[in-house]
Amino acid sequence: MAICYSLLNRDGLLNYNARFALPTRHWNKKGVPGGTFMNKSLRAILSLSWQSVAYGVGILGSQLIIYVTLPFLTRYMPREEYGVVSVITALYTLLNTLTNAGLPAATYRFYNDTQNERERQFVLGGSQFLFLSFAIIPAAAILLFPEASSLLLLGSDQYGLVLQVVACFLIVDTFDTFGTVILRIEVRALASSAHSIIMMICKTSLALLFVISYDMGVLGYWLGQLIGEFIGLLMMVLLVRNKLSFKISWHQVWDLLKFGLPLLPATFSTTLLKLADRYIVGSLAGLDQVAVYDVGYKIGSIILILISPFKAAWTPFAFSIAQKPEASRIYRDVLTYLTAGCAFLILGVYAFRNEILEIMAPGSYRGAADVVGWVAVSQLFYTAYLVLSIGPMIKKQTHQLAWIAVISGLASLLLNFLLIPIIGILGAAVALCIGYGLLALLSYFTAKRSIDMSIDWGRMRQLTIAVGLVMVVILIAERIGAGPWLEISIKAIGLLAFPVLLLLTRFVNPSQLKELPNVVRNMLGKRFGSKRVVEDVESI
Repeated sequence: MAICYSLLNRDGLLNYNARFALPTRHWNKKGVPGGTFMNKSLRAILSLSWQSVAYGVGILGSQLIIYVTLPFLTRYMPREEYGVVSVITALYTLLNTLTNAGLPAATYRFYNDTQNERERQFVLGGSQFLFLSFAIIPAAAILLFPEASSLLLLGSDQYGLVLQVVACFLIVDTFDTFGTVILRIEVRALASSAHSIIMMICKTSLALLFVISYDMGVLGYWLGQLIGEFIGLLMMVLLVRNKLSFKISWHQVWDLLKFGLPLLPATFSTTLLKLADRYIVGSLAGLDQVAVYDVGYKIGSIILILISPFKAAWTPFAFSIAQKPEASRIYRDVLTYLTAGCAFLILGVYAFRNEILEIMAPGSYRGAADVVGWVAVSQLFYTAYLVLSIGPMIKKQTHQLAWIAVISGLASLLLNFLLIPIIGILGAAVALCIGYGLLALLSYFTAKRSIDMSIDWGRMRQLTIAVGLVMVVILIAERIGAGPWLEISIKAIGLLAFPVLLLLTRFVNPSQLKELPNVVRNMLGKRFGSKRVVEDVESI
């Protein structure tokens, strides 16, 4: 146990400003670099990639556990019960957004604004107080009025006890979220990842135990989630106990609220955009169709395996370089390369959507394949929004994010009500994609005004050509009526051609490509071979 704790408590990742400093060649008297010179933008992107990888260990593990669990839930729960789980999960996520109230971003912002340890304790103490306060309000409402909540949400009062369990889960998870914020501030990525994996294993194992072995249905699922989350909270207290602060400065609390609350409409609207379709599908098409849609949504969201680790690392990273002169260019290049990575994943998920569905669910869920492509593309738009939204946050203009999120959310809701009665769950997927597309578009214009954010349209055109060619190969493979193995082979060849097409279209900067092996080798040497850091090189 002591050994496990020591591993969890180690710094999981070197931070960008000091421990990822890479040796670059000194400039000569004429101002020309001798030997290899590390492109600053590439250095930043690789540093962000290392942070994403470290956080991704835990997030990837958690995501994989979700997908491993999915076949059991779809086979051991009736479709209607699985639909209930999906709707309640959507409710919980919305409530969790309310309890966060923009506090993670506010905490990162004000903690990094000062080097004074006493002020930092006030930041953490105020954040801790606000996290708890915002969690208690919705949880208390559900605990006091469980039957009414169940009737409003699910059209039946039989799930009141389940919602009370979810209310307790919300409070415990909020404490856990605050601990995760501390770990990310300290850049203890591997500790965060190990905690996430262990907690997810506990939650999933207990949920499956109650559902499969004890036949407890929806109640068993959420009871297992609650017990597992509580185990995770005990671990988190051990990890961050030295950083827990009960010192409260009401001035600091007010500053956190002023920064965080304008983010709440934006965050809540984007969450509503992502999850309200479950409730609408349930109301207009039935809970069994919610189950089918949710399975298709999860398959289309496999792209989140890439996005989630990036999201965990992005906000602290973006704030840490905000004052650098190269920041705008770095943000642009991050958006460009991240879009390429997401495009590759989208093509892969779309190409093999039917094969994945056969593994994840029985034949009664076959209609889920229709929504996969639309959901996957919507996640690409969401990724662009994550990058572009950093501009208003850096400039403390978070109110700008609110109105674009509200507009996008309302557009998506309207489209849901219009399209679902006509084309069923496919209408929900189309509405989701259009809503996220509008969100990305509006956030681009907002970021352009805030930090002069730009998009590398030249390389985006090259990426579009590569995506289009691979998509043609996938569609041809599906239309020619070949045997399953031949179809899979043709699609695989098309996907493997994607990085080759990026090279041929010169999407990847040749000078950066030449530097990449040396950079990776230097990073590995610094991280795993020696703890010495070259001190004569400043960060970007």
